[in-house]
Amino acid sequence: MDYFLPIVSSALMLVFAGYQYQVFSKISLEKNKVSELSELVSEGITAFYKRVLSASIQIVVYSILVLLLFSWLFEKTLSLTQLLAFIFGSSVMGLSGFLSLTFVPKLVPKIIQQSKGYLSEGLMALFNTSITLSFTLIGSMVLGLTLSYVILGAQSIIGFGLGSILTSFFLRVGGGLYKTGADIASDSMHFLESKLPDFDTRNPATLLDISGDYIGKITGFSSDILSSFIFSVIACILFANSLLETKQISAQTAASLTMLPMYIFCMGILASIIAYFYYRFRLKSQTATNVLLEGMYLAVFLSGFGTWAIMQGLDVHIEVGSLWGSSPEFSPFAPYFFGLVGAILIGFSSEYLTANWFKPAKKIASEAEFGPVVTLLNSILIGYKSNGLFLIYILVMIVPSFFFAGLYGVALASMGMLSVTGLIITLSMFSALASNTLKTTKLCQSSDTTLKNAVKMNSLGHTTAALGNGFAAGASIMSTFSLFFALIVSSKMSLSQAFLVDLDMFIGLLIGISIPYVYAGFLLNGLVLTIRTSLTEVVRQFKDIPYLFENKAKPDMTKASDLLAKHAMDSLIIPGIVMIMTPIIIGYVFGIKMLLGLTLGVILIGFSKGFSWANTGDSLHSARHFIEKGHFGGKDSPTYAHIAIADGVGDAAKDLLGPSLTLFIKAVTIIAILIVLLL
Repeated sequence: MDYFLPIVSSALMLVFAGYQYQVFSKISLEKNKVSELSELVSEGITAFYKRVLSASIQIVVYSILVLLLFSWLFEKTLSLTQLLAFIFGSSVMGLSGFLSLTFVPKLVPKIIQQSKGYLSEGLMALFNTSITLSFTLIGSMVLGLTLSYVILGAQSIIGFGLGSILTSFFLRVGGGLYKTGADIASDSMHFLESKLPDFDTRNPATLLDISGDYIGKITGFSSDILSSFIFSVIACILFANSLLETKQISAQTAASLTMLPMYIFCMGILASIIAYFYYRFRLKSQTATNVLLEGMYLAVFLSGFGTWAIMQGLDVHIEVGSLWGSSPEFSPFAPYFFGLVGAILIGFSSEYLTANWFKPAKKIASEAEFGPVVTLLNSILIGYKSNGLFLIYILVMIVPSFFFAGLYGVALASMGMLSVTGLIITLSMFSALASNTLKTTKLCQSSDTTLKNAVKMNSLGHTTAALGNGFAAGASIMSTFSLFFALIVSSKMSLSQAFLVDLDMFIGLLIGISIPYVYAGFLLNGLVLTIRTSLTEVVRQFKDIPYLFENKAKPDMTKASDLLAKHAMDSLIIPGIVMIMTPIIIGYVFGIKMLLGLTLGVILIGFSKGFSWANTGDSLHSARHFIEKGHFGGKDSPTYAHIAIADGVGDAAKDLLGPSLTLFIKAVTIIAILIVLLL
């Protein structure tokens, strides 16, 4: 692989991010309630990250020991380069998480400070923060993957991917447990102690909720999207190497196919940078109500056009039949285009189903007066109905992609869906930061101008609802499908052999369908424990900390967050064992065919439940905010009380169950590929 291009592109992203952070560091910060609150939130986030760091190191060590043990027992050679890449991938993802969790709470007070005057200044500060964090994350991951490929060899990218997904497991799923536990505890506090102040800087539950937003919505979501992008790149590279090993393509063609995802990445970055300058121009306008989506459309168009131009000059001589497709000519742009189309369809269908300016979420809000059961059932039916719709979208991406470029086309479709990953993460961060900026502004009773600007920034952030949990689920499923087909190619089987249902395949399929539910059950058990822990600790602090109730003392955020994080990490032990050990045991003990069945079963469950859980939770959350704005009785009405109860279940669905399942299917698939190569 010509590694110069991705290394330079990633380095430029990091330089750009470093420059933006230097600009922010020069802004002097006033000492006020906002900065004091941010310090408390930072204490909570630091306590969480220390637990993540400890858990990540342990899982890497234990996973290596298990792989070495099974390789020794079954007389297989586990490459040292794979192990080094495994450690490297985990370290890079962990470092990325550390940077985002460290910087964000320190930058939010400066965003609020910039919002004291003109709205445009606050918007620019918010957007610059978002793109700085986004470029830091994706630049670090792509640079790490490229260096792993160059220094440790082509096969090492599997170890890199495995290391990154296991650390992402703690950031996304552990963060989901933390965030959901804190969120539900904050809403449920009045059931335990009705006299305690609600949504107040004295209340540790309120501060844990804000910390959870940073952890779950920013770091957790970003690590999920990043892992999907990295897995799509890995799938493309695996296809090229496997086809070269079986002499189905030439070395020159393999090099072109390997570089193609990097070309797509570079075009996406170039498009994102152009969009950045477009944003700078448009955000100066007070009427820029839809500017975030305008920039996204521009970036998608530029990325698509640039990728098309590159593919016109691509020197590839290959028959699609060797990739098991049907078209007489290899047409790589077609699957890339279908991936773009699928991303748009999934994103905006998710927005229609969940955003409170459309009929489905409004219906949930309008019928919330009939109680939490009716409210919850209305959201569940949206989640179930959405699966049929999204099945069509996945087929729209996979079937034509397979026709024009064979199995490699599925990986290209996944790359198309994630071609502007940098901007996707940027806009997601913008929305999350805008929401937290508004919460912080309200808590600190800032000036009317600052509050007014914060409300407008939050409204602008809501326009990116299409890039929420539904989109993340779709990206995970497509990247996993591409990895699964790469697994088949790596196993040296044809499609007919791989999908021939014999006893081994059938047993593996049944196990794959069953274990995600076992995994989810243990996570829910951990969530209940986390909620109870949070509630108990909040009550204890009000009783044990002198003058906390009188607002003459500060809550102990380090203690509260550490307890919450400890229970969140402990709750991942059994789910982590299920996730890692199941494919290892089945692969080594029962063989490749049962392992393929297991992987397929896991993917099918992930496909059937991922969208459902995401849209169930998002629709409830959006309907709740619609009532908060004053509709159907407003926040002080029984209607709001009903939907707040139902929304607790929705939080578990969208912030824990959905993300945990998409991480699960990716982890099982990458472990399966590693085992297939060893066997």
